[in-house]
Amino acid sequence: MVNAHGKIRYCYAKEDLDRFCEEFVTLGELTEDAGTSTKSVSMKLAKAGIEPIMERSVLTAKVFRRKDL
Repeated sequence: MVNAHGKIRYCYAKEDLDRFCEEFVTLGELTEDAGTSTKSVSMKLAKAGIEPIMERSVLTAKVFRRKDL
């Protein structure tokens, strides 16, 4: 949909969002679960060879596949 300022805003069905959240997790969520810093979690993931699904700038967050963890 296009908002009043002419900017495109994407809308997704709740089922699609739920399915996405089941399959993927953000670095922020992993940090909260671990009770540590993002830098620490990020370093552990990098050492394990686990990379985000795409560039942070695209999703405005580092997102990882849960099955890769």
